Amino acid sequence: PFVFLSLAALELADATEWDADVLHCHDWGTAPLISALLWHRYYRFMFSQYKTVFTIHNLAHQGLLPLHSLRDWGLVDDAFTLNGLEFYGGANLMKGAITGASAVTTVSPTYSHEIQTENGGVGLGGLLRSQNSKIRGILNGLDTEYWNPASDSLLFQNYSPDDLSGKTRCRNALLDRLGWKEDDRPLFTSVGRMVDQKGFDILLPAIPRMVEWGCRLFLVGSGQHEYETAIQEAASKWPDAVASFIGYDEEIAHQAYAAGDFFLMPSKFEPCGLSQLISLRYGALPIVRSVGGLADTVFEYGSPEGNGFLFSEYSAEGLLSAVGRSLDVFWNDAAGYRSAQNKAMQADFSWDRSAPLYLDLYRSLLP
Repeated sequence: PFVFLSLAALELADATEWDADVLHCHDWGTAPLISALLWHRYYRFMFSQYKTVFTIHNLAHQGLLPLHSLRDWGLVDDAFTLNGLEFYGGANLMKGAITGASAVTTVSPTYSHEIQTENGGVGLGGLLRSQNSKIRGILNGLDTEYWNPASDSLLFQNYSPDDLSGKTRCRNALLDRLGWKEDDRPLFTSVGRMVDQKGFDILLPAIPRMVEWGCRLFLVGSGQHEYETAIQEAASKWPDAVASFIGYDEEIAHQAYAAGDFFLMPSKFEPCGLSQLISLRYGALPIVRSVGGLADTVFEYGSPEGNGFLFSEYSAEGLLSAVGRSLDVFWNDAAGYRSAQNKAMQADFSWDRSAPLYLDLYRSLLP
């Protein structure tokens, strides 16, 4: 269906004499469009008409399929070679788009470098290194009108960097909803997929120590069954310190962002990440692994832009080292915590900052 969608888009553009300068495709689902401009019997004659941009949101998903499945789609023989879509005997739709695009972008600067390494390239590191001159990383933006604690209608009370009383109200209201007493224990929240990529294999073994240290955790999301089960078991074992909502509910997600003192996102890899941007906006200091877009948006406490806590080693101990630093600040440096919270909430990660970078890229491709 994705090949058909791409060819239909080109057919529509041709039939309506649609005048465009740049075609911008995203991930493997629209990658066949760029391949068609290179190798389709008919549409390749349109190649000189368009410049193309291909954005990689997650290199782990490349659009792998049997090579023979593309034989009936009008591609010339060159498409089925090593210089085309062929990839270890099969077809790789993302490979074709990377090869054929005028420019390639990723959704954060750091991720654009990581995917050119052997560890981060997911089999395409060599190809991406060969295309280095046309690759750039542009950070995704956040919809700051929707994600705005000052006007969010799903919160118990609104708040802003200048008046955080509403955040305290949100925190206490969520504690009450969970059946927890209001006390000085910090609340760590997480909203997202409960999968390997998001670091749940190191978060789960860290929970006992976090509970011992006086943390409370509220985890929202769904994903791999073994992680969902383990989290529910932890909630049963420590009912006054661990709670979860398995699934997704927009209202609960907003309330978790608003209530949290800290936000957990120990990702194995992270092309960009939006959850940490939301947590910053809502004043929950992120605790993240220093990879991809997390490294571009979260800066270690105590630095000029310090708005969170980072760690590098992918392990429960690495995560706990950052949690330990966050607890030290929370309990012993209230002014420092408030300063970091203010930096977090006032940082600009909106599309107003990112969109002009795409416009500059489009213009650079034109004569």
